[in-house]
Amino acid sequence: LEETARTVARLASQPKHVPQLLESGALEQICKILTSPTLTVASNLDMQASMSLAINRIAVAAPSALDDLANQPKVMAALVESLKQNPSHGALAKSTLELFGRFSNDQLSKMEVEPMMGAIIGAMECIDVDKDVHIATAALTALDRALDAGGEKIIPGLIRAGAVPLALSTLSGDAARNHGNVAVSSLNFLSHAARIGNDEAIESLRENGTFFTVVEAMGGHMENATVRGAASDLIQMLSSDELIDEFGANLATFATRFEEGEASEEEVAAIPQLALGLGALAMSPENIPKIQAAGGVLPMITMMGAIAEMKDYPNQAEL
Repeated sequence: LEETARTVARLASQPKHVPQLLESGALEQICKILTSPTLTVASNLDMQASMSLAINRIAVAAPSALDDLANQPKVMAALVESLKQNPSHGALAKSTLELFGRFSNDQLSKMEVEPMMGAIIGAMECIDVDKDVHIATAALTALDRALDAGGEKIIPGLIRAGAVPLALSTLSGDAARNHGNVAVSSLNFLSHAARIGNDEAIESLRENGTFFTVVEAMGGHMENATVRGAASDLIQMLSSDELIDEFGANLATFATRFEEGEASEEEVAAIPQLALGLGALAMSPENIPKIQAAGGVLPMITMMGAIAEMKDYPNQAEL
């Protein structure tokens, strides 16, 4: 069975073979095997990985196959349970995460998405996101779409499962720094959680230092309008009077130290990040009066002058 699944996967890697595979009933047979109580699929992880890969490749050339899967809850439950029980099995995790990332919002609305999201989170914690960029993007896309399908009721479970720290860790990693699509996928998921969630979701984001992670991600992609837009949406939801007051006070204190020549080299090196943070807050028009009240305008002018005098600083013009 394992060799058969591998053969199907190899054949499906060439789109021209997929119509014949579907006509021969290959997808139906794989689904039957995955849900069979009499076969030993559950104990053979390599076989499961090959079957998941075969389904994945068939779905690339024949997206309608995803509709068939979405209408088979037992098959999806088997894939989810397999991923949940074996998140560290590299081939199984990669092929299944990639498959989950192909489902649309409508298709996911037919499934039990909360167990799926838990399995995705567990598997993402085991893969090397920085090496498997497209897998991480697929997983984050699946989380975001499943969140849309599941709605507010699944937010508490997501928080308990560690979705927020996971997305933030991805956002601050090399993959997001080097690939704008990973940054956007992370930001979109976090924004979505904040937008449809309750106060618990917003508080979880604030407690995990989301604001400064988002600012750093935006600073790493100054030229990418999609990243800036996604970051701006999230920052707008995270903004609070307390954050603005604290930021304004810290910025004013630092500006004074800088003007008096007392700022350390580390503090001077952090000027662009401070300026970017305040600029990010100012992207939300309703924050402008609050920034003025917090005394953030004059320090910002000081920061702008300091940045203008820096030599060869990355993205200096944009900052």
